[in-house]
Amino acid sequence: MSLISPQNAQYLIEHLSDLSKGTDISRTSLARIENVIRAAGGMDSTVPSDPLQRPKYFFLPGLTAKPFWEPSQFEWVAGLEAQYETINSELLQLRDNYSYAFGPHPQADLIRAGTWAEYHFFAGETKFQQNCARCPQTTRIIESIAEDKFFHLTYFSALAPGTFIRPHCGPSNLRLRCHLGLCVPDDCGMRVGTETRSWEEGKCVIFDDSFFHQAWNQSHRTRIVLLIDFSHPDLTKVELGLLRKVLKIMDEMQDQVPKDQKRDQQLKKTATFGLPEKWWV
Repeated sequence: MSLISPQNAQYLIEHLSDLSKGTDISRTSLARIENVIRAAGGMDSTVPSDPLQRPKYFFLPGLTAKPFWEPSQFEWVAGLEAQYETINSELLQLRDNYSYAFGPHPQADLIRAGTWAEYHFFAGETKFQQNCARCPQTTRIIESIAEDKFFHLTYFSALAPGTFIRPHCGPSNLRLRCHLGLCVPDDCGMRVGTETRSWEEGKCVIFDDSFFHQAWNQSHRTRIVLLIDFSHPDLTKVELGLLRKVLKIMDEMQDQVPKDQKRDQQLKKTATFGLPEKWWV
């Protein structure tokens, strides 16, 4: 699926050198960014060698690809896990006072059964001010993580009992995804590629969502994690800076913005529209 037209992709490629002025980006890095643009415009049919990795919109060759990553590879993870009690405390006070602030996941077609709810802190350049104000310590912790600044998609993700999420792939391989287990009952888990794992309260699971992945909760309690997206560690700061400019222009070029690329325009976090009354148990 193309994100922009081939004509717009060609235009971006022709002006890539202008966008990179004032940086010390290498020719190799420029070529990598050009590959992203070609893929987004449907001009490059290169796909990952693993048939279970099929990012929805574009693929950047050369990035390390594996379904799960060891949390110990990322220095900030230990600090996040150490804040589990603080984050979980603020989550539980939402249940008592602000459960209405959760909303349904916008990709309803992925839900085979059950309820998938979200409570957003950040989505793109949008900060959900009321949500952040209700959880000030969690917001501070999120904002202290430098790695999440590029994609900045962060929210509490909840699966009600009996929920099954269909296999799907994320938009690109430019990011990794972190789940910090908060409320984790038995009989719930996820599969990424061919590997199946569960969550543990106070511990992080890190995976590449450009691989086919699915999740389920067969328990009688709601499973909740803190989800944080962050840039792929193989990307340099200079590449990320240029990618930020390119992706912003792509966003403006789209005639019809894909739903999961503009969820900040859809999510309404002041009502439980679409959520059953007793989804959080």
